[in-house]
Amino acid sequence: MKRMMIAAALLAAACSPAAQRPAEAPAAETSTVVAVEGLSITDATAKPPIEGQTTGVGYLTIRNTGDAPDRLLAAAAAGTSSIELHTHRDVDGMKRMEKVDAVDLPAGAAVVFQPGGLHLMLFGFAPVGEEIPVTLTFEKAGEVVVPFKIVARSAGQGETGHGMHQEHAH
Repeated sequence: MKRMMIAAALLAAACSPAAQRPAEAPAAETSTVVAVEGLSITDATAKPPIEGQTTGVGYLTIRNTGDAPDRLLAAAAAGTSSIELHTHRDVDGMKRMEKVDAVDLPAGAAVVFQPGGLHLMLFGFAPVGEEIPVTLTFEKAGEVVVPFKIVARSAGQGETGHGMHQEHAH
């Protein structure tokens, strides 16, 4: 009898209007959006140097929402000695990082800077605080300051050799 009453109570609760609403999704981590005419920049994060190194790495997503292409030409920040645009390329079956002079941003497309692909190399990076303002210079949009959230590296995370700059093909 006791089991029947519990089952009936559970059935009634399951049929209530509150139980029929879809569950709310957990709150997602908010990303700062920097928008200028024709561009939307999101997901900007910077990872500090690997212990014993002085070079960090930066990732972001740039959406060209305009009708004309643009190009990312450079990046700079007061918390670094310099920032370079980099990518990974397959050379003789091996992934190698290479400096690039600019990154094309086709109209209507998104370009993602991520591990194993395009990324920013932050030389002389000594992170202080929770974010670093990085000035991105675009061919058409000009200079845009983007706050990069500083995020810790996972244990053992070397970011595909970001401490091994002598292997770069510059």
